[in-house]
Amino acid sequence: MRKRRLDRGLLQREVAAQIGVNKDTIYNWETNRTTPEAQFIPKIINFLGFAPYDPGWSFGLRLKAMRTAVGLSQQQLARRTGLDEGTIAKWEREDHKPRRKTWEDLLTFVRGLN
Repeated sequence: MRKRRLDRGLLQREVAAQIGVNKDTIYNWETNRTTPEAQFIPKIINFLGFAPYDPGWSFGLRLKAMRTAVGLSQQQLARRTGLDEGTIAKWEREDHKPRRKTWEDLLTFVRGLN
């Protein structure tokens, strides 16, 4: 995020205000001391104009990318879909895969959040 911020001539505090965090949080993200929580990913994507990660092609990585792109934690996604949080975690870790119908329903749900 640092290069894009500098390209725009913005200070950390200005970026922080746009994303809704404090300047120390921006510094910690830029130096990889911490990673953004799911709730901030949509604001970061909006600020940058792109997703700052490669979502990959595996089912688990796609699910996590979609979930975080709309700012949901695993617990929040579970609550909103009626699924078990542990099941979502297993899917993201590639321990299990859902049935095709469940995946299609989940994909439709997540797309509807955008």
